[in-house]
Amino acid sequence: LSCSSQSSFDIYHLSREGEAHELRLPAVPSINGTFQADFPLGPATHGETYRCFGSFHGSPYEWSDPSDPLPVSVTGNPSSSWPSPTEPSFKTGIARHLHAVIRYSVAIILFTILPFFLLHRWCSKKKMLL
Repeated sequence: LSCSSQSSFDIYHLSREGEAHELRLPAVPSINGTFQADFPLGPATHGETYRCFGSFHGSPYEWSDPSDPLPVSVTGNPSSSWPSPTEPSFKTGIARHLHAVIRYSVAIILFTILPFFLLHRWCSKKKMLL
């Protein structure tokens, strides 16, 4: 779902009507001169209505007037087990956190071992020259 405006907002907020929680994305300039944010909506329920708001970094709690309602039409078989698109997924959040921890751990290990390996190699070459 795309939110766009001629105003140069820094951040776009997407809110589902009737809920306090919103998604936020930074605005990016588009080809036609507008500023936009493309929200990945994922699974949705037929008849849900969304609204876009814009804000600036200097005043992130001051939002623009809401956009016109953006009704969502869903085709196919509805499933009650689908997660809400505006609620953060607990499993996705944990998986993302776990991947970040693993990446940082690997980086720390590599950057800890690499200097010792280089020092050992340098010392070995120095001994060979003597």
